[in-house]
Amino acid sequence: IKLYSRMRSKIDVFWNEVVNEDRPDEIYEEHKAILDAMKAGDADGARKASERHLMIILERLQQGDLLTAPTN
Repeated sequence: IKLYSRMRSKIDVFWNEVVNEDRPDEIYEEHKAILDAMKAGDADGARKASERHLMIILERLQQGDLLTAPTN
């Protein structure tokens, strides 16, 4: 349970500070584009939409400096 709690707190920080900070509508649209392409059987479209979404997340991670190791 302790491990789950620690993981959950890190996920919450990631979600609140990086992902969902100011773009919940955009996140919804990004996920919808991925799912729509999958439903349509468009593997290339799903791949491109997934890559676009992940690149946005990576950029936000880098802007938030969350990729550096903790100093504790």
